[in-house]
Amino acid sequence: MEEFYDQPMPRTNKPWGKIQETIEAHKGEKELSPEAEIAQVEEMMVMSYLACPKEKTLRQRDKYFRNVAFRGLRQLLQEAKELEFV
Repeated sequence: MEEFYDQPMPRTNKPWGKIQETIEAHKGEKELSPEAEIAQVEEMMVMSYLACPKEKTLRQRDKYFRNVAFRGLRQLLQEAKELEFV
């Protein structure tokens, strides 16, 4: 992203305790607030719940998506820019 936009994009890290506090504060809500949804995704990232085993992923990509052309981030950003989505 920094390379594509030719500008720095600083990263921030939220303390694990703050993520857990946010999740705990929103427990029992019928509908999650955007703050609670973000905290849930942050928790998944910290706990590596979103990580996929590389070899298994490559096997499945070849088996199920052989004829699908996957875009890299640069290509996706370029297409979005041309279509004025970004």
